[in-house]
Amino acid sequence: KSTSVCALSMAGQEKKASNGASQTGQLVCAQVEYYFSDENLHRDKFFYDLIARDSAGWVSLAPIMQCNKIKAFKISEDEVLEAVQASEWLEIKNRHIRRRIPLPRNGQKGEGREGANPKGKAKGKGKGNSQDQMARAAPVVDPSGPCGYFMAGCCNHGDSCLTQHSVPYAMAIRHEWLNPGDPSARKDLQSSAAKILGEGQARELFPRVLSHKIQIKAGKDLGTSNGTNISDLGFEWTESTADAEAPEKAHRWSRRHRPESKADVETVAPVHKAHQLPKIRYFLVFDLEGKYEIIEFPVLVFDAVAGCEIGRFQKFVRPKDLFKGCPLTDTPAEPFPAVLEEFNSWLKKMLGKGLREMGTDSSDMVFVTCGDWDCKHVKTQCKIWDVPTPLAFSRWINIKRSYHDHYGGEFRGMKSMLARLRLLDKDGNPRHGFHHLGMHDVENITRCLAHLLETDAELGVNGWWT
Repeated sequence: KSTSVCALSMAGQEKKASNGASQTGQLVCAQVEYYFSDENLHRDKFFYDLIARDSAGWVSLAPIMQCNKIKAFKISEDEVLEAVQASEWLEIKNRHIRRRIPLPRNGQKGEGREGANPKGKAKGKGKGNSQDQMARAAPVVDPSGPCGYFMAGCCNHGDSCLTQHSVPYAMAIRHEWLNPGDPSARKDLQSSAAKILGEGQARELFPRVLSHKIQIKAGKDLGTSNGTNISDLGFEWTESTADAEAPEKAHRWSRRHRPESKADVETVAPVHKAHQLPKIRYFLVFDLEGKYEIIEFPVLVFDAVAGCEIGRFQKFVRPKDLFKGCPLTDTPAEPFPAVLEEFNSWLKKMLGKGLREMGTDSSDMVFVTCGDWDCKHVKTQCKIWDVPTPLAFSRWINIKRSYHDHYGGEFRGMKSMLARLRLLDKDGNPRHGFHHLGMHDVENITRCLAHLLETDAELGVNGWWT
């Protein structure tokens, strides 16, 4: 009798566990379906861009596993895939997931799991249909530029990718960017472009995609034949700002104390001079590429006292989880911890101090970013790799906020600042470089920084980890 009771008890526990697993699977499936639904994609730019980035709509499992609600289930990737197999709205292939009904574009009405906003009215700020806004949300890339995901190790688009899959071409662009103005590097890039694009299309790239060494002293020789006067790149200077002395400029840029609350980060009020941190001399402009994991890490160092840039660093980065299950391309991309260590060594060689010294209150170095995302993304990336995050990334200058403080109005991105400086072409694209290529974006952001320095704008740390 006791044996029978025990058997019944064990059977009941197994049935209960099975029911629990089944219920969890249903909840996981429903959550993933929601991420891909029209209802969510109307307002979730992250998932919309993930789907839009692949011509067939496939999304890697890695970013889904990083969602907090999926993490809460404490289940493996295989368990998520097993759960999603029951979905009528999603399909699976090679550990990637996509909608069975394609993503609605150009204002078409969606037919996903749940149709949202049936009246077609836009939600939140802005005008027009929200589907139109989301259809324009994905980055517009130059088809003549290199593919960052290919260089990082894997591009889901394959042969249908709009950008160029060529390691020699991408490395020629990198070499020319690291050596701005070098005739040999420029010649090599022009030759590589002609091989990949054809002579006719390659000819249209130049001189637009050639890099220039940035300096702010109009008409002043800073000891290099590669120096490019910013006034030749679209700026107009007054006589008074052009004649400003560099020693005076060294005292104009300060760091502000961290605000008490998160709300204070949005609008930082100046503090009393007696409480200001040491003056900033070295501005490290950087702009990361890669939504979920970093795929490109470019930095340009600008010396405010010398009035010019003094060094450039760039590496393509191989993600840890993003390309799981995908065949990898043989490229020079390196894991993020190795890139971070190389950058630290390069910084020590360049300035005599590295990320450790940069993370102290006595440092005269600070990162400059186009938004708050980049430094926070470094923290996320370090967590993915389980390595310590350097405190140097814990505070930064958000140059969009600096432009708002100096000019007023709203600056939503790099192009809005370039527009202010008349550095966009007639089609609204940057006059210099490939937009959304990290290297060239960094150079353009430095142009924006150089303008603020030349016009005596007050530049202080205005972004912090929260």
